[in-house]
This record gives sequence, C-alpha cells and structure tokens, in this order.
Amino acid sequence: MKDFYLSKGCQDHVDCGGEIQGMCENNKCICQEGYSGARCLYQTNLTCSSVKLDELYAVTFASQRAISSSFDLYQGGQCYNRPIYVNEIKRDVILFTGLRWIVTNLDQVLGPTSADPIEAIVSPRFHARNIQYFDILSERVIFRSAKDIENTPVGLDWFIDATSQGTFALSDEEPRVTADLLPLASSARLLCTECNNVTNPCSYEGICGENGVCECAHGAVGTLCQVPPVGNGECNNFFNQGNFQFDGGDCCWSTCVSTVDNICGIREVGGIPNVPIGFETCSDPEIVEDCAADGPCYLLETPSFPQSWSQAGRLFPYISSNGLLLAVGEVNFGTVRVL
Repeated sequence: MKDFYLSKGCQDHVDCGGEIQGMCENNKCICQEGYSGARCLYQTNLTCSSVKLDELYAVTFASQRAISSSFDLYQGGQCYNRPIYVNEIKRDVILFTGLRWIVTNLDQVLGPTSADPIEAIVSPRFHARNIQYFDILSERVIFRSAKDIENTPVGLDWFIDATSQGTFALSDEEPRVTADLLPLASSARLLCTECNNVTNPCSYEGICGENGVCECAHGAVGTLCQVPPVGNGECNNFFNQGNFQFDGGDCCWSTCVSTVDNICGIREVGGIPNVPIGFETCSDPEIVEDCAADGPCYLLETPSFPQSWSQAGRLFPYISSNGLLLAVGEVNFGTVRVL
C-alpha cells in the first residue's frame, strides 16, 4: 500500500524539514524564519506578490462569469497554510481548499452570510466544506508533491465548473455513449508577475529590472517576455529555428502570411517604410534546395507594394547581408530589380 497521510502533525524534527526549516514541538511544527506551512515546506521569500493570466495561453478563464485576470497577495492571512490572492475591484479570490486551488468570489463563496468572508476563510476553524460557490478549480495538488512545495497556483491546469457534451466508454467492450462531462478544461494558466533572474526569469534574453519588470528583446511580448513574435508576417532571425517552426514561416516567401501589422518581406529600414528586404533564411523544403546549404536564401520575387508607396521617383535599395545581391524597389512601377 502506498504511503498516505492521516495527519500533518509531526513526530520529530525531520517531519518539519529538519532543524533548518522547523522544529517539532508537541506534535506541531514550529517553523524557522523564512519557512511556513504545516510541515515548514514553503520558503516565504519565494511567495509571489501578484499573479495574472499568462498571455501565452489565454487572456480569460473562459468561464460562465467574467473573472478577474490579475490578483494580488492578501496580507491578512492564509487558507490551509497557503497564500490567498485577491482582486479588490471584483472581489474575486484564489485560495487553496486542501486538495485543489479554486477561483471564486468573496460575495458568493460562503453563500448568504453576515460575516466578512475573508475573515472566515483565514480563521483556523475554516473548513473547505463550507464553500458554497466557485467558478474554476485546479488540478489536484498532493501533499508534499513538487507542485505542493512550490506553494503557488502558478502553472497549474484549471477546469471550469460547467458541463460539456462528450463521449466515453466504460470499457473497450462497451459502446461509447454521449453525456454531460464535468468539469470542462480551461486553457488558462497563471504566472507570477514579478520577474527574478533565478526563480522567475524573463524569456528570450529579456532583462529583469530592479523593479521586477521585464524588458523584452527580439520582439517578444508578455509579462515575462514569454510570447514569441512568430507567425506575424515579420522575419525574426532569433526565432527562425525548428523549435519555433522557423518563426512561424515568416522568413520564407511560400509560408509567410502577411498580417495587419506586417507585410511579408517588407520592413522599415533606416526610417524608410516598406522596404523590400526579401526572405533571408527560408526553411521551406520545396525551395530550400535553391539556396546555399544552411545559408541565407534570398527569394526576392515581386511583392505587391501597398498604396502608401505614392512618392514618385523614390527608390528603395537593399543590400543582402552577404553583399551578393542588391535589390531596388521602384515605387512608380511597383517592381523590384535585383542587381
């Protein structure tokens, strides 16, 4: 039989993380400074001061109610030895219930009551069975597991408290049946908004400032620069790699798709807008054989120049990075000459 816990009480200092993290006194862990929790598992200096939805996954929880997308750490107490996160404007709250984190609303979580819900939640007498309402619940967080020790709702999978139609079979021999399935998976994820070079770094060579805010590089965006600018119609050589699907195809004539913000193969150069720069590192297997092996591939086919190119007589020169090609865009004729 696998080990399981009937109590979070302690028998010796080892149960409290050793003397460094806590001491066992009268079957209860007394945590050293910098640690918290029933077994002194959690490092308090790693507790995130604010969380929000990760823009890489979703901008809403997609629940039946419009839930807040950002939450701040509640300083007045904890629930089940875990931090509480609150959005003061909508009074939405994220709290731990003993096995899962939930997202709910302070005005509804305990049902009709005259007491202050947050005071009841942080009370040592609070029990999760008193919860009457929630919108979203997380995956299970098993005591002393890696996700438990992290002591945060960041990075967990979430599920919406709603039914959805689906099919399932009780066994391989049984026919599939259609029924309401509960719960419905959400694509949302939470992240910690304050960057840290060690514990919560900025992505893609972004720089974490002293104020805990990322300064992004290479066109990446998001709270932690975690959203790469791929598939946006602009070739970005930093992301022109296989693990980014070669910048989402942006660097190749046959795979690039123009967007509202960017026209494929055209960019502002030296303050001059709409300069044809070509497709420097094409990865399309059908045409890559026309390029040097592992080298740049210049496919300067005639693009459709926008109407904004209306200044008569202007030429837009472009010299390839290897110095072998000179392309000149002529506005009057909407053509590109390769010299």
